[in-house]
Amino acid sequence: MWLLSQVLYLWAYRRLLAGAPIVSHELLHYNPLLHLNAFVVGMCAGMLVRRNWTELRRLLGARHTGVAMVVMCLSAVLAIALMTQLNRKSDPILLSTTNGLIAPLFAVFIAALAVDRSRLSSALRWAPFVLLGEISYAIYILQIPVGWFVRSALAGRESIAPAVVFAIYLVVLIAGSFVVYRYYETPLRAGLRRWLSSAVRR
Repeated sequence: MWLLSQVLYLWAYRRLLAGAPIVSHELLHYNPLLHLNAFVVGMCAGMLVRRNWTELRRLLGARHTGVAMVVMCLSAVLAIALMTQLNRKSDPILLSTTNGLIAPLFAVFIAALAVDRSRLSSALRWAPFVLLGEISYAIYILQIPVGWFVRSALAGRESIAPAVVFAIYLVVLIAGSFVVYRYYETPLRAGLRRWLSSAVRR
């Protein structure tokens, strides 16, 4: 499915919409069907890690403590190198990093991080970082509306430094995302789970 998505994107970009870059960008880069592969890659990676958790922790955590870190570094370097190659101005590759192309590398990175026992993984388990992960979907959804709101609220105040504007935007975005996560997303998720559980029992 992942490979098919990349082939389909490349074929559509070259054959169908190469002459209409604006249309091709909107249709290909934001088409949910071309993003589904990244979702499936993430789910499969999560299932594999859960099913083999004990063995992975034994091999990568207890016996070879540095292996997980090496895997993380290699996957990160490969992802950065691929993104750099794709984004070159001269002779770029026509594939897009936005449609799950690097999802397998991200999956490997996250899986290795999950079983890692180094100080890095311990630091990332810090409660504020975990909370940022929990509200990340709200951050993704709200980033543009909050940007519009902050720009409108600060319109006509050109004396404010760009760094200060960004700091205000970041604070408002994180605070708003937490409110949405706490009072909308979490109750809605709990309600859906109760409804699905009752439907299954019937």
